[in-house]
Formats: sequence, C-alpha cells, structure tokens
Amino acid sequence: MGSKAPAAANTHGVYFHSPLCGTCKVAKRMIKVMEETFPHFEIREVNINEEIALAHSLKVTSIPCLIIFQEEREAERLYAFRSLEHLYTKLKPYTVVERLHKSFRLDQTKGD
Repeated sequence: MGSKAPAAANTHGVYFHSPLCGTCKVAKRMIKVMEETFPHFEIREVNINEEIALAHSLKVTSIPCLIIFQEEREAERLYAFRSLEHLYTKLKPYTVVERLHKSFRLDQTKGD
C-alpha cells in the first residue's frame, strides 16, 4: 500500500490496522488484491498504534477499518471486509474505471 496516481475526483482509502491483529492481516491481503485490481485507487495504510490521534479524530471504533474519502470527505466506512467479492463491490463505485463507464453512458444518452 503505497504511493499511486490518485483516483478520480481525489478519491482514496485509508486502511487502519494493527500488526498484532489477525483479522487485519487477512484484510490486508484482500486490500492488496484490490490494489492490483484497481491500480489507480490509492489505499494508505495506517498503523493505529502509531496514529492514535488520527484514528480518534476519524472516530475509528475498531480494526480493521477502511475509510473511503471522496473530495476529502468520508464517503464510506468498512469494518467488515467479508470477502473479496464484497470488497470489490464496495470499492468499484469509487474507481477511475467506474467513473469512465458512467461518463461514457451519460455521453451515449445525450447523443440519442
């Protein structure tokens, strides 16, 4: 989880975890798959033990936690990652690919 080109409309995720959390390790593997699936969707990794003030200011109540920001505002918050399919369904609307598809569909309806 590192530096990548920003997603459309300044959209990114912040993943809160702890190195001692077993569920977080499973979630991190799922996030890595999503990063490969959506390479322009940046997910920043935050160790909650090192960033307690940030977690507190964002009202993170448990880990793992993925907060999706759009235009610097929280758009969605995930505590239950469930499955790759679930995570894919949650992240897809915030990706560049989905935005391009929506834009293309709008352009097609205008031409009719």
